[in-house]
Amino acid sequence: MEGVLVMSTTEIKRIKSKVKTNSKYVSLITWIVMIYFVFSVVMLIRAAFLPEEAFTATPGLIFWQITIPINAGFSFNINIPMEVLPNYEPERFQAKAAFITYHSIYLLTYTSVLLYGIRQLTYILWSITDGHTPFTINNSVRLRNIAFAAIGNALLAGHIATICISIFVTQIFSMNILNISFSGLIIGSLLLVISQIFRYGAYLQEQYDTTL
Repeated sequence: MEGVLVMSTTEIKRIKSKVKTNSKYVSLITWIVMIYFVFSVVMLIRAAFLPEEAFTATPGLIFWQITIPINAGFSFNINIPMEVLPNYEPERFQAKAAFITYHSIYLLTYTSVLLYGIRQLTYILWSITDGHTPFTINNSVRLRNIAFAAIGNALLAGHIATICISIFVTQIFSMNILNISFSGLIIGSLLLVISQIFRYGAYLQEQYDTTL
């Protein structure tokens, strides 16, 4: 029994060590996303003070690419899906308005949801290092919240962007009900399933602890 107990303790320590390492990676990713977020906000503010002539709108097969200059030899561009900004002639809309509108929506939806998900994942990793099991009700709720955020973003972000583009850019209302992120729906659904597994694991852990 002592040998089994030692192995179990050693295994737990090894797992916690790996979790701490992964927590550092998650923290690094968080900083990268935050730096990108701050940089994007700076570009958004810069775009507000640039003249219309500084913006270049280039149509592609599935995206509009709108570019603004940063300094000599450098530029910043965003891609707007054709489902959001239809394939109009560039003269029919203002590239500046399209850039500011879509980039603002992108920061408020995709980037904020990503930061929220990373933050919740960080809490989950911390709980593993502080406790003896990842299967807790709190972690189940965190995974469920990430899932709801991912599903909500997948269903609504594209439509919100389309409506804002219609109001502030083209003044032509168009809506594609299929303008949703299927990958986001799949990820969110999988996270919902995993959250239920964590909830059941928390129940089993509670039953086990009460028998000790």
